[in-house]
Amino acid sequence: MAKSKMKIIVFCGGVGTRLWPVSRASTPKQFENIVGDRSLVQNTVDRLLPVWEPKDIYISTGSQYIDYVEKQLPSIPKKNIIAEPQMRDTGPAMLYAMTVVASQGGEDAIVSVLWQDHLIKDQELFREMLLKGEELVEKRTKIAYLAILPRYPSVNLGYIKTGKVLKTDGRVLIREFEKFVEKPDLKTAQEFLKDGSYFWNPGYFVTTPKFIISMFKKFAPDTYEKMQKIEKLLRKPKSEE
Repeated sequence: MAKSKMKIIVFCGGVGTRLWPVSRASTPKQFENIVGDRSLVQNTVDRLLPVWEPKDIYISTGSQYIDYVEKQLPSIPKKNIIAEPQMRDTGPAMLYAMTVVASQGGEDAIVSVLWQDHLIKDQELFREMLLKGEELVEKRTKIAYLAILPRYPSVNLGYIKTGKVLKTDGRVLIREFEKFVEKPDLKTAQEFLKDGSYFWNPGYFVTTPKFIISMFKKFAPDTYEKMQKIEKLLRKPKSEE
């Protein structure tokens, strides 16, 4: 499989409440060996390394976890650790990470967003899907979503409603995106499963910082304006302060 120049942002936040007491605020689940003898975030980065170099992998985490990231992922450059000084949930975290990448000259770079707490058994297929997403953003669209064929009617996951099939490329099926659907009730989830055009949404996508920032400007202008002030400081000395 060929090397890729796409940048990857692995979101590694959270404060360890869902798997307590194994996972705690001082040592949240992403830094624990939940599956195998490597931590969740180490497993996530390990599955990327056959195709992506450490210099193209970013880790977005809380500032209190910088030491954990540096210890568990020594190959990741320190400038690629995006440390949030305070938790502000997913939207602002996403915008902040994209703003950091843009401030380092990557505004038009193709970027994939991943999460650190997923078990992926077919890692070769996963990498293939990311590469197809990169190809789509490079040639066809501003954003490409990764979706999972549902195995049962889940009420705990969001769904992606898809349109017509555009292409079958190896083991990857490429379809038109129609809309997101939030977690359904059981009857609706059963209908989704029978329909065949609804897929589980793992929250993975491929895009550019420029596109994400423009969407915040359009749909969340207050958050965008605040991040613009931060963006100016990122380019100056003592930006953390």
